Amino acid sequence: MTLDVSAVPPQVSQLLEAIGQDRERGAAEIARSAAEALVLFAQLSPAGEPSQLDVGLRSVLRGLIASQPAMTSLLHLAADVLPRAKAAKSAEEFRAAVQDASKEFIQRIDREALLIAYHLLAVVQGGNVVLTISRSSTLLDSFRWIHTQGRVFRVLCAESLPGGEGVRLVDELRKYEIDAELFRDDDLDWQLRRADVVLVGADTVSESGVINKKGTSRLALSARSFRIPLYVVTGSTKFFPVGLPLPTYSEELFDVTPLEDISGVICEVGCLGPARIRERLPRSEMLQELLHQA
Repeated sequence: MTLDVSAVPPQVSQLLEAIGQDRERGAAEIARSAAEALVLFAQLSPAGEPSQLDVGLRSVLRGLIASQPAMTSLLHLAADVLPRAKAAKSAEEFRAAVQDASKEFIQRIDREALLIAYHLLAVVQGGNVVLTISRSSTLLDSFRWIHTQGRVFRVLCAESLPGGEGVRLVDELRKYEIDAELFRDDDLDWQLRRADVVLVGADTVSESGVINKKGTSRLALSARSFRIPLYVVTGSTKFFPVGLPLPTYSEELFDVTPLEDISGVICEVGCLGPARIRERLPRSEMLQELLHQA
């Protein structure tokens, strides 16, 4: 990740470095931290002209996107902030626009999470056994909310090596008194026989498929063979813009699951199949310009 150090305050650079090294939190959590980094940039940048602030903002945005290339929510953050900042006529307006747009983006993520949880009530029935892998912060929030509605269910979670994110998810679910059970990755097919539904998160949803923790693609095929529905649970801030090259991601950590191999994507507007997902993918010429400057 290369930053224009002359245009980015050191405190912001440090925060970007921490975001790039983060392998524990979910995409929604990291997106919130990214928005907070933009607020900090607007507060601390010594630039006195909108053009100078624009140079710094674009450097921070490119740094964020490069730090977690599989996380499409960072592209949506850029798409929300850039037009607002571009319209500013003064440095003061620029700073206010960046801060307001960043805070509104955090609110957008929070609204997505609540609506997704509501739609999941139709999927997670009382007494259901839900199987998942890795640790999706969106899915965790949904499980917590569904539990507060009095719905009783059990979660089976693969340990999800090499990161072992499933271990953390099970610990968190148990803290909220949700029935959760950890199992070895090698036992996936056997555990699927106990499940009523499979739910997974996502870092990116594109025309080509869903980028998520490695093992998701195999899980989708196994679930289909057992005739168990598998839904991807994510907000539309993970929908990848049409016309941009797909992000380069670590094949050791992630894989791509074709849209046709899943039962649907549950987002803030409900459950979408492949055709409706492709219809809702955003387009952004401003993002193309930003990325081509990198």
